[in-house]
Amino acid sequence: IRDRYYLTTMCTSMVQITCSPISNTLQTVYELDAHQIDITSLLFTVLYIPANVPATFLIDKYGLKVGMSSGIILCSLGAWLRTCINISFRFVFLGQVIAGCGNAFVMNSVTKISNNWFPAEERFYATTFNMLANSFGMAIGFMVPPALLKEVKEYSTVQEAKQDIYNLFSVEAIIVTILAIPCVIFFKNKPPTPPSIAATLEKEDDLKTVLMAIKDPNFFFLVLQFSLGYALYIGLQVVITSIVIPFGFTEQEAAYFGLLFNFGSMIGLVLSLFLLKILKSYKKIISTSYILSNSALICFTGALVWEYDTFINIAAVIQGIGLQLFWNVSLELGCELTFPLGEASSTSWLQTFGCLMSIVHVYIMEFCMSCLLYTSDAADDLLCVDLGGRRIIKKK
Repeated sequence: IRDRYYLTTMCTSMVQITCSPISNTLQTVYELDAHQIDITSLLFTVLYIPANVPATFLIDKYGLKVGMSSGIILCSLGAWLRTCINISFRFVFLGQVIAGCGNAFVMNSVTKISNNWFPAEERFYATTFNMLANSFGMAIGFMVPPALLKEVKEYSTVQEAKQDIYNLFSVEAIIVTILAIPCVIFFKNKPPTPPSIAATLEKEDDLKTVLMAIKDPNFFFLVLQFSLGYALYIGLQVVITSIVIPFGFTEQEAAYFGLLFNFGSMIGLVLSLFLLKILKSYKKIISTSYILSNSALICFTGALVWEYDTFINIAAVIQGIGLQLFWNVSLELGCELTFPLGEASSTSWLQTFGCLMSIVHVYIMEFCMSCLLYTSDAADDLLCVDLGGRRIIKKK
């Protein structure tokens, strides 16, 4: 059961990030702008907000099997719709919309699975491995597209590039479908014997309980810090290619940075298990996370400007470590602070505000990128007008 959930999480993450590492190729082949490509990944974040309500209701009311099956079926349908990309790029948007709705079911199930299937002392570990699957799916999403596509300049015709892009989306659709089948058939709501007393308790999701949770100042500050960290985590992955290409890096290098970032995320999740044993404090882990991630972000920015490739790689890994230290900790702490509110409801509040902050963050980053002035070489690489600027220095 646990393995099937991990596979489901990996699928949704892979589908979400597909277009980000090949942003420049898609812009050139389908005559789009960077914002339109970023939207394909950002749709998962945007659609989580409205889809979160029915997803939470179905999971808490009818159980994990209904919720997880709905999520993976929607994700599979969305993945197959994207294979019509050469008819119109609108099919990619439509596919991402459907898969994004399914993602809400999957993400809201994280703490519910930990509660239903694991004893109290193992819940944190279960949540950690669930989030580990999410990071691993993101890493696959950064790794597969550049592996199946060439640099846009290497294609002799547009049709050749379109065929490779179609093959990419077809491969991902087949992978998602194969992994979805066992989940839909064999997934169960809960084990025959409850793993803990908490798993047997009825959760309260009435308005009074929700308002009580929201008014708790500890939960309020948890939502605030989670939103900021989540926004940085999602935002960087959505626009990573658009950020580094003006500095002379290729799509393959951008995908490599994204891969390192997610590799660091997986290290951070595992590291959080040991830190909790040593520090025995959620607050200390969250504080460590923010110090580490913000320091790495400053180093990443500086290394990018001065073109220190080694430092960029190191900073990407450290930033991934820092940003994932807080995620599983925040989800578990949220469940404790909002008890007896249902786990899916608690998670949905954190994720909803995180998604809202992510949308704002991505638009701010895109605005900042649009304000940069490029040199002639950088402008040519981006197929845009040379403004005769002085800000970006072409990579040697």
